[in-house]
Amino acid sequence: MKKMKNKRKKLVNPKDILVTREEHYFKSPIENALKNHFMPVISVYKNPKDYPKKYVARLHIVNAQGGSPTSYVFIADTLREVEEARPNDLTAYGRFPDDDPCIIQSWF
Repeated sequence: MKKMKNKRKKLVNPKDILVTREEHYFKSPIENALKNHFMPVISVYKNPKDYPKKYVARLHIVNAQGGSPTSYVFIADTLREVEEARPNDLTAYGRFPDDDPCIIQSWF
């Protein structure tokens, strides 16, 4: 009898994900949100508690009841790296007065 190898799928740490414009990390969840009539919003953070000394772009899904963050994040060392990962169909806006102090911009 042939012994089967344990083939577990390795979980990916968001800190290890490399993103290119050709295979954009946010593309699929944004398409799913729009298909289900939700609005995708990506908030860009500088030095958030969960990733100190980093810039983080985090996808939020917004509906009539409000918004909630997802597990989709892009982490980088510079704001420029994060901005280069912005999907072409989203527009960047500066922070709003009532935003968390760590938020520096949002993409709609």
